[in-house]
Amino acid sequence: MKGSYQNVNGTVDDFRNWKRDLNVFINESDSQMLVNKMEERREYIPGFSFEYILDDSQLHSLFWADEVARVNYEEFSDIMSFDATYRTNRYNMMFVPFTGIDNHGKCVTFAAGLIRDEKAETYTWLLNCFMRSFNKEPTMVVTDQDKSMEIAIKNVFKTAKHRLCMWHITQKLPTKVKEAILSIEEESERDFKKRFDNIVWNMHIEPHVFEEQWDKLMSDFSLKNDTWFKYMFQVRSKWIPAYFTDTPMFGLMRTTSRSESENAFFSHFTRQGANLVHFMSGFEFPMLKQRSTQKKLDADDIKKSRTLCTKLNIEKHASKIYTKTIFEIVQKEIEASLYACSVDQMTIEGDCKVYLINERLGKNPLDTGKNVIQYKVLYNRQDGSVMCTCRHYLRYGRLCRHCFVGLNNNNVEEIPAQYIMRRWTKGIIPPDLRSRRNRFNNANMGTQKLVTDVTSLVEDCLHLLVNDEKKLTEFLEKMKDLKKKVEDEIPKQPSKKKNDVIEKMTGVPKPNTNRIKNPPVSSYKGCFRDKRLMGGKKRGL
Repeated sequence: MKGSYQNVNGTVDDFRNWKRDLNVFINESDSQMLVNKMEERREYIPGFSFEYILDDSQLHSLFWADEVARVNYEEFSDIMSFDATYRTNRYNMMFVPFTGIDNHGKCVTFAAGLIRDEKAETYTWLLNCFMRSFNKEPTMVVTDQDKSMEIAIKNVFKTAKHRLCMWHITQKLPTKVKEAILSIEEESERDFKKRFDNIVWNMHIEPHVFEEQWDKLMSDFSLKNDTWFKYMFQVRSKWIPAYFTDTPMFGLMRTTSRSESENAFFSHFTRQGANLVHFMSGFEFPMLKQRSTQKKLDADDIKKSRTLCTKLNIEKHASKIYTKTIFEIVQKEIEASLYACSVDQMTIEGDCKVYLINERLGKNPLDTGKNVIQYKVLYNRQDGSVMCTCRHYLRYGRLCRHCFVGLNNNNVEEIPAQYIMRRWTKGIIPPDLRSRRNRFNNANMGTQKLVTDVTSLVEDCLHLLVNDEKKLTEFLEKMKDLKKKVEDEIPKQPSKKKNDVIEKMTGVPKPNTNRIKNPPVSSYKGCFRDKRLMGGKKRGL
């Protein structure tokens, strides 16, 4: 942009020295400066929440959430995941973002915390802060198999259902049941695994049927292993569909991969050696990026029309109400209702039409037998309700292809209002809220916007004049005259002392005294990885 190194006011060494001076300026005041700035934001920014606790005058834990996060949580609080992230600051404090899924199917951050340890008491404090800020429990919480998290969730959340990450469960399953299946021959083992999957992960099985088939499986293979049964009891209570089909949206998030994805995303903007002031400034960048992406998707939903695959009015209606991401999913279901499903039988029971619908799993339309699954759909002619035995709407909040067959056969041209879940619709987050910028290191947002506008204006002028040396020279002389005029009108010029410049840049005044001390550099889980016991898969066996 500048042309070469010599045109830049500063060398690599200058910038390194600046960073050194910045760290020296913050130094022992790190925690105090962070708390002071966060308390200032809580006082002057509407809807901003911030809490912290000390341990012997040392900073122990923090929690914060802003107004945008509060509105996001109000709309998308059905599913939430949280997980601790390491190596984000010099004190080894764990960064804990609370993650959900927005109406575009993207990750959205509800709140965040920094904690010094992973004890149950610390997580309990963090979740209590969360409840004080949002006053509403999520429908379901997904975490890894951290016992401290489990205890804290039980202590704080009274109605939310806690689920362990299914990826962690399935990774540990072979180790847990290894001894139980050693006696099974290879051919029988394949049969066992097939029957096991058909029982455990079957979305349509009822609890009493599960119990019967489970007991029969154990009996057929003579499996009576204590470890097996204990672990399967844990799995059953956490993820087997037969035991929580009454939980809405349970299929939306079944692993902590959303949290891990967010952790990886934040890691691009934070560094292990960063102090807390730097960390908080770094935290703001991914939040701006996340919200900018959401704002762009919101704008695309308004400006762009969707390509339709069928001539059905119900598809056109779906394109008007759903966001692009969700419409494309619903569109596939509508299309499949025409080309992959067929009505095998229709009967009338009172006010309901009962359809037996065959779905072909293969691409060949003539496939029959094993490649066809039958579902039962009930359509109520009085209230327009429709239900399917696949429970797709319950799991994801979107109608399935089988329900669309029932609606199409009754000439329904719009998706019934009771099946339009608000969380998947367009424009539920106000555009002006998306664009708010309450940055950590901005002392005055109005001034900052004016500075940005002036800089942009000057750059635009330079772009226009770059090929005309004469006019560019005239522009330079005018800018010099304007600079001299400004200097004459402002006798008291801003200080150019290094500390004053650093203080202005960070937006955090250095306190005279440090009531809050910096936390010690502590260890965390996984610090000494060479001493940890690992399973065969992690060792590459």
